Amino acid sequence: MADVEQPQDPTDDGKHALGDCIACGDTIWGIKKDDDERVLSCGHIYYWLCFARNVKSALGSLPFRPVRCCGQDPVPPSIIWFVQRRAEEAGFSLSDDEVTKYIFMNDEAGSGSRVYCHRRECNAYIPTEDRTDTAGWCWICEADTCLTCRQAAHGGVCDEELLERSKEADEALLRLAEEKGWTQCPACNAMTERIDGCNYMRCLCGQFFCYKCGIPEEDEGDHFHESDGEYQEYDE
Repeated sequence: MADVEQPQDPTDDGKHALGDCIACGDTIWGIKKDDDERVLSCGHIYYWLCFARNVKSALGSLPFRPVRCCGQDPVPPSIIWFVQRRAEEAGFSLSDDEVTKYIFMNDEAGSGSRVYCHRRECNAYIPTEDRTDTAGWCWICEADTCLTCRQAAHGGVCDEELLERSKEADEALLRLAEEKGWTQCPACNAMTERIDGCNYMRCLCGQFFCYKCGIPEEDEGDHFHESDGEYQEYDE
């Protein structure tokens, strides 16, 4: 399945079999497994092209699903850039813009405090690396946003009246959520409403969680709630 020719003789270029690609199953050849960037923290190894294809696929996923293996944390950006360079050498198109977009989407999906550009016509996500202690810089329109009041960046303290109105609006939403039985996503804090089905939920940000208690789940739900004296998985 791989499109890259690998040396078949262990003596060629001093390379030997490092293992089989977890995606396509073909044998991967190299010098030393401990120093090979294709080896993930879980010990599995990928072809450059298989890895690059996974990045491409993740860009089109909704909700966003970052590249990961064995339920581990998403693959770090440094490896994504390395994969891009190797994949392009092999003739696979994975542009700088695509890698940048992937890294920003991954940052947004894993952020516990999301910040977006204050300009309504932009509203782009501001990555963690583009924030200071007080403001965030938008890489799309280059506007600065205050991290406290979420308005245009400014000198001095935020407008107290504006902060109070924002606080009142948040409190009103939480009261309404309690009345309606809504649950906040534990990752992005977006409010969710279950129409039907079980309590196993997946937010648009990609986070899985239990609608009944809000506990985050890595993937498939595996905990139970007590109902009518019996424990039932994700009961209604």
